[in-house]
Amino acid sequence: MIAVSVVLAIFTIAEVIVNSVRYRQMEQVSGKNMEYFAAVDSLNDASDYLTDQARNFINLKDKKYLDLYVKEVEEEKRREKSIEFLEEEMAESQLTAHLNEAKRYSDDLAEIELYAMRLLIDGMGYDIEEFPDIIKNVELKNADKELASYEKLTVAWKKVTNTEYETYKAKIRNTVQTCTQMIYSDATADQLAMGRLMLTSIRLQEILIIILISLTLLTAFLSWLLILSPLRRNLENIKDEVLLDTKGSREMQIFAIAYNRIFEKNVKKSARLSYEANHDALTDLLNRTAFDKDMEEEEWDSVALLIVDIDGFKKINDTYLHTTGDFVLKRVANVLKSSFRSDDRVYRIGGDEFAVVMVGAKPEHEGLVRQKYASVRKKIEADKNNFYGATLSVGVAYGDWKRDSEEIFKRADATLYTVKKSGKNAIAFSPEVPEGGENE
Repeated sequence: MIAVSVVLAIFTIAEVIVNSVRYRQMEQVSGKNMEYFAAVDSLNDASDYLTDQARNFINLKDKKYLDLYVKEVEEEKRREKSIEFLEEEMAESQLTAHLNEAKRYSDDLAEIELYAMRLLIDGMGYDIEEFPDIIKNVELKNADKELASYEKLTVAWKKVTNTEYETYKAKIRNTVQTCTQMIYSDATADQLAMGRLMLTSIRLQEILIIILISLTLLTAFLSWLLILSPLRRNLENIKDEVLLDTKGSREMQIFAIAYNRIFEKNVKKSARLSYEANHDALTDLLNRTAFDKDMEEEEWDSVALLIVDIDGFKKINDTYLHTTGDFVLKRVANVLKSSFRSDDRVYRIGGDEFAVVMVGAKPEHEGLVRQKYASVRKKIEADKNNFYGATLSVGVAYGDWKRDSEEIFKRADATLYTVKKSGKNAIAFSPEVPEGGENE
């Protein structure tokens, strides 16, 4: 009997050792998956970084952003390094094909960005010989060469903000998201497979424990309490994609904590990417992407759409430099956020242009809209030194958002144009003549 007990005990210990080995293997797999996530993120971050530097150079006309752009392309090469790493690690995986696809989209974007920056240089009259070869080698189309200087600047900005450009950005994001999902799916599958192996091993231990139960009830009870039960619960949690229970044996606790750390990091990263994709980095308002998305998806019955433009913003930039312009943009954003209702949505949809959607507002609520405008205007006038003389022109249009959002936007924008032509620093309601201008 003793000999049988010893043999069974040895088998039990062997199974525990096997499980420990499998756990360490799972840790190694998890570590590798984190490296894969980091490589995919690096590719996406590098693409976004190039976009930011190109837009900053075109918008701010500061050569340091072009230098940063060229450094990323020619020296840092994060996109290429990420793909090289993943090709070495996952040569047989479809992941590398998706990443190469994202790299192709990124290269297409780079061509557009280089062309736009070359066009800006030409439009500003800079000496092209002062710029890197990657810029000098860009050949402008004949039609673009014939454009006036200000037209070249306009076309350059449109190149990096138009629908075609944003379509490429969306393709990159979608492809990177696909890669992330593939890694996550593979990681989950590996963890489930290892978990099943561990469960099989634990079940074998149950048989051994049942045989040994006559020798020690305590051993059987503790094995069930600290190992079997937590593992079963956590396998279900893995399937349900929720946090694991950290109760149980030390090994199970370490496994659960490691898994939970990876899971929470992925959730936070996904939330961060989603937030950054829909918010303006300077003002923290919803951005043009979020505005366009709301135009397509929100089903508000009635709204008042306010298109807000900062009067004299170019003069502020030219007089006080772009850092002051950024300061004014943030001040205006804060005033707009603090002046409207919690249900209303405030966006930055362009360089010095904002939009406010007052949900549920109808033409009979004109008094409320005027009250909000008066509040904004009063705050700016009370703190005019910190706004550097900036004022706001506002065009307003009402309508059924879910049916006519684009038409509402066009009418509000046209009304804003009327305000700008009629003295600025005023509000007008489509199709009314503006009231409250500077000449009053």
